[in-house]
Amino acid sequence: MALVLLRVTAGVIILTQVVLQTARQNDPKLGFLFLTLLFGTSGVFLVLGFLTPLAGLYASLYTLGVALSWIPIPASIVLDAKIASPEMIAMSIALTLLGPGAYSVDARLFGRREIVIPTKSRSPKS
Repeated sequence: MALVLLRVTAGVIILTQVVLQTARQNDPKLGFLFLTLLFGTSGVFLVLGFLTPLAGLYASLYTLGVALSWIPIPASIVLDAKIASPEMIAMSIALTLLGPGAYSVDARLFGRREIVIPTKSRSPKS
């Protein structure tokens, strides 16, 4: 359940960020809309637990871009002033590395797999 909580928290923060970003833009450019759409999609995917490693990777890269001022953002948003950016980067990287968990779309689609390593029978040396 901890992974569900982490996924939902990160996803809701991302979705809140996207709503505030798009609401504050008077004349959004195509690049901004594209990046924001991808960021929002990663938030939805994190909430659902679908393609979690890819969604977490994109969320961490986007937030890193905001923290390093590569991606311009409005002043009054959730990840404002680079204070919350390290926390969001840490949550996104943790989700990327830990995966979606048992309660996710990924778990339903791909499930757990048992890896069977065959044993080699050694032949006696002559």
